[in-house]
Amino acid sequence: MASELRDLNDIRVSFTPGKPFYPYEQLLAVQPASSCTLLPEPYQYLMTSPTSPIRDFYPVKFDIDMEGKRAEWEGIVKIPFISEDRLLAAARSVKQEALTSEERRRNAHGDVLVFQHVAGRHEAEHCESTLPRWGATVHHAHSSCRHVPPPPPLPPAQLGFRPALVKGTLTGKKNPPGFPTLKTMKLVGAELKMAGVTVFGNPSKKESLILTLPDIHQVLGESTDASAVSSMIGERVYVKWPYLQEAQIVRVSDKSQDLSATGARQMPKEEADNWANLSSRTRNVFLTKQGVETGPLPVMLHVKACTGYVRHADGSVVKRYKDEEAPYPLQARTPPRPHPLAAPGAAGAAFLARRRGAVLRQRPRPPAGFHDPDEPRPIDLQEGVRVLFLGQEHYGCVATLLPDPGRGVDAHGRRLLGLSAGGAPGARACVRVAPARHDAAGAAKRGRQVVREYPIQYMPSGVAARALRVNPRLLGRVTGNVWVGDGDNRVDVGLAVKNAKQGLCVPGLAAPLHDDSGWAYSQPLLDLVAEYRRRFPWVLSTLESSSEHRLTAEMLVPASVAATASERSAKLSEVTSWLKGLPTAKRPLVKTGVQIASDKALEILLATMPPLLPRGAGSFLPVDYENVAAPLLLPPYDPSRPLSALLGGQLEHTAKIGLPVPGTPVCQSPSQ
Repeated sequence: MASELRDLNDIRVSFTPGKPFYPYEQLLAVQPASSCTLLPEPYQYLMTSPTSPIRDFYPVKFDIDMEGKRAEWEGIVKIPFISEDRLLAAARSVKQEALTSEERRRNAHGDVLVFQHVAGRHEAEHCESTLPRWGATVHHAHSSCRHVPPPPPLPPAQLGFRPALVKGTLTGKKNPPGFPTLKTMKLVGAELKMAGVTVFGNPSKKESLILTLPDIHQVLGESTDASAVSSMIGERVYVKWPYLQEAQIVRVSDKSQDLSATGARQMPKEEADNWANLSSRTRNVFLTKQGVETGPLPVMLHVKACTGYVRHADGSVVKRYKDEEAPYPLQARTPPRPHPLAAPGAAGAAFLARRRGAVLRQRPRPPAGFHDPDEPRPIDLQEGVRVLFLGQEHYGCVATLLPDPGRGVDAHGRRLLGLSAGGAPGARACVRVAPARHDAAGAAKRGRQVVREYPIQYMPSGVAARALRVNPRLLGRVTGNVWVGDGDNRVDVGLAVKNAKQGLCVPGLAAPLHDDSGWAYSQPLLDLVAEYRRRFPWVLSTLESSSEHRLTAEMLVPASVAATASERSAKLSEVTSWLKGLPTAKRPLVKTGVQIASDKALEILLATMPPLLPRGAGSFLPVDYENVAAPLLLPPYDPSRPLSALLGGQLEHTAKIGLPVPGTPVCQSPSQ
């Protein structure tokens, strides 16, 4: 809240020194009664005995606030807060003589373990597996561990916490790249006003502090059409201020024309009307989602956000951009460098001078000692690293990089090198390939073809409603959350396959339309709605006739179905039990951009998946290759880079322990 940031210098921060809980006291504070066996027997009665002085801390029955969640474990458990004084008094009532020496040792404060990365160092003390059947021992930890005694208590007059920035902290324009700050964009001002800014998914009913960007005329001058900024096409800029994500401008447009690298195109009237709506929505999104007033948008940029880097087969590294375009206000982007206008002249020089000002600043570069997230990180392909082999023979199999051979040259006299960090295109490597299965390339091609031939068919909500012969509003309502109050409880009688506010849906059942103009549904979802109507017609009938957002059991359940409160509760329980028993109830809500393979495609993929080679008979005898070029070795997945995996393709899990495991991607999340 902006109001919480006022008069920070006048706030005095102080804490009352206390003592940390002992391990058993901590377990008493956080564990339920069903986990009492984790404590020594003398402590267990405090959690289970009816005569325990703190028995009320461990209720057996409690309410769960679902609040839009689907599974019970996702809800918020309503249990009482503990009293620290009561809990400590009860714990100290246990006689220490009743504990064994090992139990007393477990309840003492130990040393602080400080782990530090040390290349080539093996930390044996903490790397031995205690469950060898499920997890192997770590043999190459590359770390060391130091036992440090806990710090002694502070003297009474000494402050343990100082509300001040640590020396060397960067602020403002010196912040590391991507760190949010108001210093990277010139603002005209800020004012409190009623704007309906979204807070936790709901529009605010009070005033919000709105930041105002310069008017478009302050940026472009008198000419406010797309042709004035056509030279920006292809430029790399930074969007999503204040977090700054790199993007590339692919188009600029106004109400009458659309300019791209291929030329100019005049918009027909219908498309011009749609553009005006898009401009208005973009301005409204900035206002309600970010609290930023952009002003009118007579010109808009269309950008593709950068998602990371991709390394090509020749070893070159290029930036990868999203396939989808996003509209963006001109005055809300920051260029990486001053932009040279294609057309010279006084107007162009004035525009350039304005852009060199504080309106559109350069993206801040990282200070010394900080890694630039825009720069590609080198790939560490050293001895022992597992990679994917892309040679003609054993394509798609996992290979392990070997050390250089003894004499260091191949049959042609060329030196054999382990791949350097970065995988230079001219480097050569020795690898050991583990044959795992036949025809990986053919399997990937067949898998992608199956996914393409059996896609999930969606139909717009209007078409789906006509097929069901129901009102489109009813279809949209019953497929979301429908909360019904029943006394002190609330139950959800909706199918809950979508949540528009949070941008979530159950893929395969519901999906947003591409232009965000509504929802589309699959045939299995329509069958589900039809079955719902057949079993409980009174639910859909009431939802169709009622416009109330907050329903009660009396409003939902007709008197002809249940006359008393207990009967209405029983009917609601019957509905919710049926909904929870549906196979779709176990499918989670995910981001709307997630793609999955259809059930039919999954069935065919399982039937046609190539088998692993049989064990024994030399099936897994490794094959050694020398003089392997870097482009034939695909490095393991790096979480810092986007992973592009086509549905139905092939993946290989290059685990450090055990044999590589092949897989077929059947679900893909959008790049963030």
